[in-house]
Amino acid sequence: MSDSELGSIASTVTSSEGTGLEKAITGASEAAGAAYSVASIEKFKRHKDNPTQIPVGTPLALDATAAALEFGPSLKAAGDAVSDDTASGDAASDAAVAKGKLEEKL
Repeated sequence: MSDSELGSIASTVTSSEGTGLEKAITGASEAAGAAYSVASIEKFKRHKDNPTQIPVGTPLALDATAAALEFGPSLKAAGDAVSDDTASGDAASDAAVAKGKLEEKL
């Protein structure tokens, strides 16, 4: 990765709404998720080379952890948009309001 690619990734992460702490947690979570993805690929290779040493569950667990870390903050934002205090009791209008709020956040 070049410096410009890393810079664009960092600017995308920090351009989201929220406080400084939320941005820091989101950035750290995405960086940790990327690191877990790399570790998972490396463990899959080790498992392929020597299946008796590295059980296949290890890289699968790393993959699941990476997915949770990378997509967790965006799922939280979606949940915040859906569970806002705008519930009217009408399911159709509540869904439309939630969809609009989610699109605003994305």
